[in-house]
Amino acid sequence: MDTNDQQLNIENLAELAKINLSGEELKKYKDQINNIIDHFSSLRKIDTENFNSNYWEIDNNKIVEINDLREDEALDSFEKNETFQNVPENENGFIKIRKILDR
Repeated sequence: MDTNDQQLNIENLAELAKINLSGEELKKYKDQINNIIDHFSSLRKIDTENFNSNYWEIDNNKIVEINDLREDEALDSFEKNETFQNVPENENGFIKIRKILDR
């Protein structure tokens, strides 16, 4: 990404956020954003093609695969009419609650 494009983006971001940044602050934030972009660019180089998607943890400075995820299973739920028996008010198939926000 071109450095000038990044500075324009920072200026645009500052404008959208309604904050005023000095030239020194723009340079500082541009440098910080460049470092972040460089870091994420280096992550793109990692080969993840043959990586197992299970999760991993570090144990005694060794990476250990944790493979104890349970299978997803659907659980029984309340029927709609059972749910509405326990609510004080409903309307058009929805539970009606008191107004909590003023517009």
